Amino acid sequence: MKQTALANSIPFASIRVGYLNYLVIFIAGLCAPLGFAPFHMPGLMILSLAFLYANLNNCSRKQSFYLGFFYGIGYFGFGVSWVIVSIHDYGQLNYVLSALVTLIFVMYLALFPALTAYFFKVLEFKQHKFRSIILFSVLWCISEYLRATLFGGFPWLFVGTTLIDTPIRYLTPLLGIYGLSLLCAFVSAFLPQVVHDNSTKRYVYAIILS
Repeated sequence: MKQTALANSIPFASIRVGYLNYLVIFIAGLCAPLGFAPFHMPGLMILSLAFLYANLNNCSRKQSFYLGFFYGIGYFGFGVSWVIVSIHDYGQLNYVLSALVTLIFVMYLALFPALTAYFFKVLEFKQHKFRSIILFSVLWCISEYLRATLFGGFPWLFVGTTLIDTPIRYLTPLLGIYGLSLLCAFVSAFLPQVVHDNSTKRYVYAIILS
């Protein structure tokens, strides 16, 4: 009750919290491309996506869309920033127009994680966490496939690519890049569950010790 009264006494308190949340999600998206070459830090990719998933568990459908969108802006804004150079050098546009075209392109790409987050909230299994984890992984994988095929496709920055420099790479001939993306998304979504659920922790510890 005290927290509610305090929130009501501060004008636009919820809006400020929302903006801060979107900013943090944006920063998480910025960290994701560090999992790719030349940085080769796949752990950051997993933690970044895990942070997005954790935030999706406590928001509305509309908020989930914006969370996914701001995550995508950070993810692709950093990950495809090289496009501005290509447009300038080979498209013969000045840097202002090149930056504008790149921004529009990044916003288009950001729609894929945004729609993934939205449909996850529409279809999630609130009483079955494990099913929700699988659902998120599948939806993320589908979004990457659509991004690679629609309108000529843009098959860059698949999350599974970050696993190429890990021992998981030996599964690549069996799983393919989409299988690796599915695995990466699953681990990312499973991580918050391990952190917050004591029963899941005990299960994971039992597997490790065995």
